[in-house]
Amino acid sequence: MKKLLAIITAFAFIAALVPAVNAGAEGAVVAVSSASGQMGETITVALSMRGTGRLCGASVDIVYDAGMLGYAYHTVNSALKADYLWVKSVESGHLRISFTDVEDDIEPVGPLIYLNFQVKANRVGTARLLVEQKSGALFDHSYIELDYSTENGEIRVLPAFPKTDYTVKHGIIYLPHPIRTDSLQNSLPAGATVAKGNTAVETGRAVEYGGGTFYTALSGDINCDGQVSTADFLRYKTFLKGLIPLASPSLAAADMDGNGMHNGTDALRLKALLAGI
Repeated sequence: MKKLLAIITAFAFIAALVPAVNAGAEGAVVAVSSASGQMGETITVALSMRGTGRLCGASVDIVYDAGMLGYAYHTVNSALKADYLWVKSVESGHLRISFTDVEDDIEPVGPLIYLNFQVKANRVGTARLLVEQKSGALFDHSYIELDYSTENGEIRVLPAFPKTDYTVKHGIIYLPHPIRTDSLQNSLPAGATVAKGNTAVETGRAVEYGGGTFYTALSGDINCDGQVSTADFLRYKTFLKGLIPLASPSLAAADMDGNGMHNGTDALRLKALLAGI
């Protein structure tokens, strides 16, 4: 009886694994991220794939609002090691992205390609980015076409922020030094409103202007408490290890050298700031 029970239990365990394995092999998710910025800027969004196992080829279509956006160029993440890659403009507002690697296969985990769009002048609002299955296909290493679902993104276009003492880019107001809420409010152009909060402005404070929402990023204030301390350094080190995510304002506050990348150099600069160097 014990032996029969053991066999039944083992069979049940194996059966429970089968749907999970098949689900991973049969389906995929293709996603385009969201972003925000000001009219006239070049805004970058990521094309990501997950849940597919390994691919030998993929082709997807991106449809966007050509009245607000113009496709500029693309960059490839180091995670995508494809033999061939094409990003073609099929027609106005329609991109086709294809890549193949028939020998080594592609492991599509996370962002693979970054698409850069130029926001047209005098445009404010939200432009949708749609992943459509017009002629798209994903193939696994056995050349079997996979089913896939899509997650669409958007590009939120904010009004042009008048020139101030602060750098404003991609919807973020970069603050190089700590500042009081009333001082920030007084330094902003007429019509801009700083959301209520603590006396000191922390990373992530909302600023309403022209019907759009900007967010502050205080250099080094990664945990959004309005101070730069060891807690920020520890949080950033945890992020660099891939253990936690950071929201856009915190990422901007952590970019200590302003090059748009996040690595040990930023951590060293933050450590030096804390040491008063």
